[in-house]
Amino acid sequence: MRKEKRTMIILLVIYFALVACINTVSVYAKTEKEKYNMVWLHKNYEIENPYCFNEGLARVKLKDKYGYIDKTEKAVIALKYDYAGSFSEGLAAVKISGKYGYIDKTDNEIIAHQYDVAGEFSDGIAIVGIKRYTNAESIFVNIDTTYGLIDKHGNEIAPMKYEEISSFTEGIATVKLDDKYGYIDKTGNVVIPLKYRYVEPFSEGRALVALQPSKDKPFKYGYIDKTGKVVIPLKYDHAQSFSEGFAVIGFQNIEGAELKYGYIDKTGKVVIPLKYDYAESFSEGLATILIETRDKEGYPIYKPCYIDKKGNITIPVDKYVYLN
Repeated sequence: MRKEKRTMIILLVIYFALVACINTVSVYAKTEKEKYNMVWLHKNYEIENPYCFNEGLARVKLKDKYGYIDKTEKAVIALKYDYAGSFSEGLAAVKISGKYGYIDKTDNEIIAHQYDVAGEFSDGIAIVGIKRYTNAESIFVNIDTTYGLIDKHGNEIAPMKYEEISSFTEGIATVKLDDKYGYIDKTGNVVIPLKYRYVEPFSEGRALVALQPSKDKPFKYGYIDKTGKVVIPLKYDHAQSFSEGFAVIGFQNIEGAELKYGYIDKTGKVVIPLKYDYAESFSEGLATILIETRDKEGYPIYKPCYIDKKGNITIPVDKYVYLN
């Protein structure tokens, strides 16, 4: 009875997931290598995953060509593209003859097919990339891909020179050039110089950054504000982005010793002591930490539990064992 009930629940979950997207049926299709891969069939269309509609259209695939259908199941954009992304802000990235461009919902080409990488538009901006090749013994070899930003008219916002560009968070994106990281704004201007060895996106007005004192020394982590000012010194051996006003930090008191983890607030004040063997960020007022204990033979066992923002254990450690 339990098995039948569990099976029924699984079937209901699958059913409602499919209804929420498009009317699809899941099947296992055998490949040439006699392996089974999940594909999704919608009458005459194949969908690699159960993609939902985006802005009224869903992308579909047939015989290795992509196009789009509307909610009446009509193919409103012919299946002619080598690849197609979802619509976002009225445009979708599509690939033809090896290059990406952007089309609107009537299949008009808005931005020419000239990119090797093309992301979705968000706030009128998309990340695009161009691959650079070298001719090595008459064989073209991809050296790397450089990235930039464009607007919805195809105008360049940030030059196509960066090794990495992240999505915008709090109005700022991370960029990498010559193995150094910094930040740009939505006009493409560098607002925080590219001088760090590691960065993370802004969270709650703070960004985690790191410098390496020397090649033989480990990174040291700290935090900056949106002006680039260091607001919490780069002195920690481990750190995570701020979440709910707190950030995880780790410190190694003696070289070669195990890290101990705790929490700081946005001023850098230690609010929960560095005494844990591992710690995760707060979510909904709780955070997961690991505490080391010993078994009967003296071997270490790491047990997880939840703590609140005062460091109080809310779930006893003797109830669970950390298996990973």
